[in-house]
Amino acid sequence: MDLLTLMQPLGILAASFVGFIVIFNRRSRRHRSGHYTLPEWNFFLKQRWAEKMVHRKLQEEDPRETFFTIHPDDRVHTLERDTSAESLQFYGVDWAGNELLLKIIRKKSRSADVIVSLRLETGETFTLPQHPDTRISSANTEEAFEAAGLQFECLVPNSRWRIVFSGYLRREIRQVWSSVVQEDELVFVKFNFIWGAAAEPNSWPWSWSPKLMSTALATEPWLDGKWINMLPLSEQGIDQFGSLSGQIIIDDAPTKHLLLPGMREKRWGVQRMYNIHRRVNFRVSCYDGLVFSLNTTSFVEGLTHQDLYEFPVEKYTQSIGSRPITSLDSFTDWELAHEFDYPMMSPEDARSTANVQEVFSGCTSPLTLFVVAKMIDEATFEEATGYPASKILFNIFWITMYQMGFEMYNLFLRQPEENITAMHKIFGMAVLGKDFVTEEVLRIAIHRRGLTGNWERTKMMTKIMTQLLSNSRRSARGLALAKSFRNEYSPESLERFTNSAELLEDINNNISHLREISRIHGIVSQVSVFSQLLNMMVMMEGAEDLTDDHLNDIALLLKCSKEVESAEIPKDLAEIGKKILASGHSEEFSKIPAANGVTWLGENCREAHKLFTEFIAKNHHRALKEFDLSTETWGMCPDFVIEMIQANVKFGKTLTEAVAASSHDIVDQLRTPKKKVTKFILRRLVSLLNRSVQRRELSKSNLIAIVNEFRMAFRHLGRLMVSEGRLSDPQLIFYLIPYEIERLVRKRDARLVHKASRRKRLLAQWENIQFPELATGFPQPINHQLIMPADGGECIVQGTTVYPGIITARACVLKSFAEVDQIQPGDILITYSTDIGWSPYFPMLGAVVTELGGLISHGAVVAREYGLPCIVAAQGATDYFKTGDKVTLDA
Repeated sequence: MDLLTLMQPLGILAASFVGFIVIFNRRSRRHRSGHYTLPEWNFFLKQRWAEKMVHRKLQEEDPRETFFTIHPDDRVHTLERDTSAESLQFYGVDWAGNELLLKIIRKKSRSADVIVSLRLETGETFTLPQHPDTRISSANTEEAFEAAGLQFECLVPNSRWRIVFSGYLRREIRQVWSSVVQEDELVFVKFNFIWGAAAEPNSWPWSWSPKLMSTALATEPWLDGKWINMLPLSEQGIDQFGSLSGQIIIDDAPTKHLLLPGMREKRWGVQRMYNIHRRVNFRVSCYDGLVFSLNTTSFVEGLTHQDLYEFPVEKYTQSIGSRPITSLDSFTDWELAHEFDYPMMSPEDARSTANVQEVFSGCTSPLTLFVVAKMIDEATFEEATGYPASKILFNIFWITMYQMGFEMYNLFLRQPEENITAMHKIFGMAVLGKDFVTEEVLRIAIHRRGLTGNWERTKMMTKIMTQLLSNSRRSARGLALAKSFRNEYSPESLERFTNSAELLEDINNNISHLREISRIHGIVSQVSVFSQLLNMMVMMEGAEDLTDDHLNDIALLLKCSKEVESAEIPKDLAEIGKKILASGHSEEFSKIPAANGVTWLGENCREAHKLFTEFIAKNHHRALKEFDLSTETWGMCPDFVIEMIQANVKFGKTLTEAVAASSHDIVDQLRTPKKKVTKFILRRLVSLLNRSVQRRELSKSNLIAIVNEFRMAFRHLGRLMVSEGRLSDPQLIFYLIPYEIERLVRKRDARLVHKASRRKRLLAQWENIQFPELATGFPQPINHQLIMPADGGECIVQGTTVYPGIITARACVLKSFAEVDQIQPGDILITYSTDIGWSPYFPMLGAVVTELGGLISHGAVVAREYGLPCIVAAQGATDYFKTGDKVTLDA
């Protein structure tokens, strides 16, 4: 190879390099475009090096998980310098054009900058009277975010904030700076908002993009080795997406309800306002729930370009006028009803009460929501998706007015298929008793989650098969955990705690047991549902649609499950009733007060008393609404069980017995399977179905047993807090959330105690409010008056068959368990839903109809066990019929 050949590529490379320098040197001669720095010839090299150094600096200074411990969200920071400040800002906008921006900047010497900017869909705009002058000189900002009639209050750290304003605002935005305010420009405005987080908080600046920071640094000239210090790290803070939900009253106009997706920003540290040249901020809220913020900042010295998560620092003012302002401290009923609502980010958000309202029927106490329901929520999400669950937010449960349901796109449709499949339909029947996946719902799911790939589908099936094979071992683990934790908080064990702080610490240390048993129950339940779906898929022989014959066959197939605990309870109580009937004292027993029942059994019927004692020992943790910590169990109040036995014996006749049938006989009765091989496979799958249903019931009982241990612990904690003067009533413990209990244990707070007392009263009023089983948008309660039929007219209500049969009998319509004494032998029970507390009354019935539930719901399981014709998902049945009507059930 000669020298010329060798020099040619080197010459081309050198020429390219010189050309690159010449081009960028021309730009570097005019180093700025106005205020803004332009990239120089070595920009790419500087960017690479800057990105590496930014990564290193952030890693060195990042407090990681200790950030939120060092800087608790519910406390204000101490302002040590004159240039120190702390700000909190909320922003939300909806798809109609309603917009709200609120900000308080705390400063030293009880001063603050306050921003209130409200824009309605009509185009009306409201600001504080002195806007754009924002300085408030007598603000209550020493220990709170409160100024100019605006108040921010943390309800749950990193999750919930209360926002209240009461005062005068000025219509339209002032174009000219002036201190003069015309009285006719002012309107009295009052609003109450609850801000709920929809995502985990991001620590600022540790969650910034290093690439964006390095790009900004590389654009600036580096005059010395301290160029990295141009990064504005003098402030720290939190960014978090969520939504504002609340009410606005303007003068005497009707109350306006708003739901505004957006975000909040909290900052603290040394301000550099004097150094800011310009800021531009874009906030976008999309109809599908996507929310993002793009903010750019230019400094006078240092970075002339910076893309960060920041909002504008403007100036706002104080409200004026003589109109009386109501107290901001007092919570409205609306605020108490919605302070823990699931944050809606889109009108397309879909939810379902599914079988949740069977387990957590009616209103659930606040403590139960944040202890029991939260543990089940985390465990179910992690096992269903394989992703870590949020410890701050609810992952799959939606909540409104203390009632619960599932967020559909986070659970049922997290891995959507391209088309609606038979599996969707079967799953809908199993859980809801109806199809829930429509073309529109599936489209939204695909848009949000994307199509499930083959690899994801394979992983999901592998996981399910692994769970199926280890189900026996896992069920045994749950039983062992329940046994080992039993009596952890028995009356004798609780005597070792002398103060509330000790007991609360012990509860927090043991809460992992509740999470573990919730995880086990979640997996066992998934296996049970999968085994049922597998049987159904085989039985359908590839059919795309579910027919009435399919539903009848599915009901028969599910009847193969024997020795289900929910059905064993009525049998045990019926046996006690038989002993009382045999004693000849049944009439006397039926008339005595329930409170005297246990003593009467001991004196008049020793055999029944022995069986009763054994029953309570076995089922002491069971009850109506047994997942709720505020519930009194059968062990705490045996009177409940006495009333059930009295109902059993007062009729003096044999009750319906559980129906027994072999799996071989039931498979032979199926109508839809036509192939011999199908029936052959079903006979072998039925044993799997039987075991999975039994294990599901057992794991639920184990979960309830551990829930009961924490129930006893919290009851004792309430008593200790009363003795210490922290609570006025031990029952109020159940109407506080864990964060509030910790606050009360640290420091007495009469306002929190009053709040708990109001919750207790209001939850009793809201107990019978119902929400649609399937709905989108902001939750609206069912208006029962709109669906009442005309008097005297015939009415047909359809549902899903879970056990076939035809019967004509008296209807007994019960809208709550408190009316259960209206049941007469042979009645067709029509109610909203049932749980374990209803089980003892099933043997008296002729048939069962529920508005909620699917093929695996409690009412369906027990009705099949007793061979009672039963339909579920009979929407409106409790409104269309009344007790005493003659009803024909054709299931």
